[in-house]
Amino acid sequence: NIIEKQGAVTRLATAIQNRMLKELRAAVQKAEEVQLQPNEYPDSAGCGILQRARDVVTEEELAALEELSSAMKSGGALRLQRALAQAEEAHVEQHTGGAEMLQLAQQKLAAIARK
Repeated sequence: NIIEKQGAVTRLATAIQNRMLKELRAAVQKAEEVQLQPNEYPDSAGCGILQRARDVVTEEELAALEELSSAMKSGGALRLQRALAQAEEAHVEQHTGGAEMLQLAQQKLAAIARK
């Protein structure tokens, strides 16, 4: 079990460094499967690596939501399309206002396409 946990820790560390949501989520899931506790393998601030990975997932989701909001205000069709794809992959609908923002962005992109 210790070897599985060490493998999970390595995956988490790599995923945290790369900040790719798909990789982060997979690493978090694997860590949970091997029953890694959120406070195990703490960093210098005392935050366990699993908790840190979960925090990074949330940060990246919120960053995707912020980019979508920004693209809705000032971006063209291409920027909006990219931000929308990123937001959908980030599952921003889980955050307050995320589902509504996705719907508005999809409507705006459809309106641009009709022009």
